[in-house]
Amino acid sequence: MFFDSSDSLRAGSARVPRASLAPSSLCALALSLVVLLALSSPVSAAFLQNYGTHNATDLMYQNVTESNGGASALFGAPSYSGNSIMFNPQNFLAQAIPGNGFEIVDSTIETILMANPGKVLNNIQIEEGGDYTLGGGPGGYASAAVGASFRVTILEIDNNPAPPLLSIAAQNLQVTSGAGPNGGEYYRPGDDGVAVDWDGSVFIDLDAFLASKSILGNVTKARLIWDNTLTAFADSISGAFIKKKDVNGVVVTTNIPEPTTCLLALMGLAPLGLLRRRRA
Repeated sequence: MFFDSSDSLRAGSARVPRASLAPSSLCALALSLVVLLALSSPVSAAFLQNYGTHNATDLMYQNVTESNGGASALFGAPSYSGNSIMFNPQNFLAQAIPGNGFEIVDSTIETILMANPGKVLNNIQIEEGGDYTLGGGPGGYASAAVGASFRVTILEIDNNPAPPLLSIAAQNLQVTSGAGPNGGEYYRPGDDGVAVDWDGSVFIDLDAFLASKSILGNVTKARLIWDNTLTAFADSISGAFIKKKDVNGVVVTTNIPEPTTCLLALMGLAPLGLLRRRRA
């Protein structure tokens, strides 16, 4: 699949001939490119597509936008079910064929999450999956990797403006296989294989974050940005391929307790207190 002789650059990617770089220099340059891509502003990206707003069961996904440095979509338009947002990427892949060095592919999704009336946002759960292929001649070197970071900024608490700059530290996709601090890194020859599945997830607890800041109330509006990166590296006798195939995100919500309900609950406890006193 990755033994393609095309020398063209893929959307959102960068490729450098492998023959001109030593392995140590290649790794250093690759890491530098990843950092630059992660810090790039979506506003300056070459591809920018607003997929619109969707009113889910308990919340709205407002202005779901994809951006990257290429010329076309990598995630593609989302679909929805209940409170979930789903992507079915068709061309979100990175490959390095013998002699072509490495490729980095990156794309970002941004949206505003707004709870419907009577609802609050409790947590965000995102799952991703795909596969990779590594192979080549004896003694060859190649690698493939997947990574993603998720950033959340709280915009409203109980439908009132949140304190400025109330952001949750970036959370990383936790991949269940591979090397690296978050998994998702695969190397020849130990990880050689064809169409080997990978999957990962992230869990962002909005309630716990507010509690850690001693802030009362519930999140009703937040901005979510997730940046996804795939990398593939290979020497002159190896090949590497990695692809993202599916993305499923869900926002968990609950009802806002109505004041009358709380009052009735307290009134119901009052007779119990009197009864206990009389028995005493």
